[in-house]
Amino acid sequence: MRRFLAVLTCLMICACVFGAAGAENETGLLCNADASAETKELMQWMQEVYGKKIISGQFLDEGRHGQELIAIGQETGGLFPAMVGLDLMNYSGSSIDLGAHPVTVDQAIDYWKQGHIITMCWHWRPPEEYMDTTGTKWWGGFYTENTTFNLGKAMNGEDPGGYELMIEDLDRIAVQLQRLRDAGVPVLWRPLHEASGRWFWWGASGPEPYIQLYRLMYDRFTKVYGLNNLIWIWNGQNAAWYPGDDVVDIIGEDVYPGKHVHDSRKSEFDRCGTYGNGSKMIILSECGCVPSPEACQEDQAMWGSWCVWCYEFVLDDQGNYSSEYTTEEKLKEAYNSPLVLTLRDVPAFGRKTETGSAEAENSAVYHFSDGEVTGNVTKAGKTVQVRGNEKTDTVTIQIEVPEDGQYILRIVQAGIGGHKENDILLDGEWIGNSIVQGEAEEACDLEPVFMTKGKHELTLQAVWGWVTLKTAELIRVP
Repeated sequence: MRRFLAVLTCLMICACVFGAAGAENETGLLCNADASAETKELMQWMQEVYGKKIISGQFLDEGRHGQELIAIGQETGGLFPAMVGLDLMNYSGSSIDLGAHPVTVDQAIDYWKQGHIITMCWHWRPPEEYMDTTGTKWWGGFYTENTTFNLGKAMNGEDPGGYELMIEDLDRIAVQLQRLRDAGVPVLWRPLHEASGRWFWWGASGPEPYIQLYRLMYDRFTKVYGLNNLIWIWNGQNAAWYPGDDVVDIIGEDVYPGKHVHDSRKSEFDRCGTYGNGSKMIILSECGCVPSPEACQEDQAMWGSWCVWCYEFVLDDQGNYSSEYTTEEKLKEAYNSPLVLTLRDVPAFGRKTETGSAEAENSAVYHFSDGEVTGNVTKAGKTVQVRGNEKTDTVTIQIEVPEDGQYILRIVQAGIGGHKENDILLDGEWIGNSIVQGEAEEACDLEPVFMTKGKHELTLQAVWGWVTLKTAELIRVP
């Protein structure tokens, strides 16, 4: 019976592929007619700037450290990418069973609150029984050469057990995307990427089962799970693999031309324009080098966005900016180009304004991004990251006390794994410390202290570990 159902499902999907009507990407219109308001607003904005400006983007190492953002900010004079790219690979069932501890969704929510656009891919590790799990080989389980999982057999009913395990993984990922939906985060969703290269298992069986899987995912995520926060990016990179205009919002192309190659990649751009009905926005969904915005404009190859991959494409072994692919000069030129949109240019898209705690009427909120930093400390968007373990690494902000009285200082911060600690000083005198365990955002309330009316200096001083500082809230004790 399970095999029969699998075959029936495949036949139904095939019918949808060949019978689907195209969907025009008019302003604000997505394939999913029930898309959320903030998702429609994001898509409309991207279409409005398309052809005029390029949205800057950067992939992060699972969103854990954000060191890429720090390095970029240091080289560009405080400019940061409008878009951050994250990976859901550690939420697959086999990943969790083999010891992964995913935090990417929490980080995505955090980056969205900071003002970034979120794009996500999924290096999908297949079920454990289809991989070589000795040592650390499972980390690359998504590669065709590292797995025995056969998508063609799963989709045509020859491997009903594999099909069911695949559905279970789809459902796991859908639950995580629901968390983003419920947090009001629209996602530029790029599943099953680079399929025509066949180096990932979802492309190894050819275009027909790949298209069936893509459409199955779209249908399940949209109709079963109500994921109305997704903008669907197709990144198959070959016309034979195109799943249909009705399930694609944006065409993505991944381009790695080599080191220090900053041309427009016009040939790839033009080829993308031939997919489907030719009306879709085209983005550089992954790249190794930052393209020259001026070359893109001159060649009429204005990608909607670029998103540089992480690791050696932006960082060296010490975590500093690497010029191996894009030199510091080329990076700064691109980020400062009038043709490029950075974090400061991104609209709100329905984000809620931070209002502080429940005691808002008796409190004032101060942002560490407005403070002075010394030592191994870096501003990144609306946060400041204390990176080192030296007491010379500090961030200082000025707070205004409205009248004499007892006050609580509430420090909001997020960690990067493990134990992190800061000393807290008021006007140079130690008044307590804050400790963060793990990666989640935490608020630390200090013991009430008496403060006189007027300006005071609040300092956080590194003791151990990296901590991302967000706000300090001054709360009057009744």
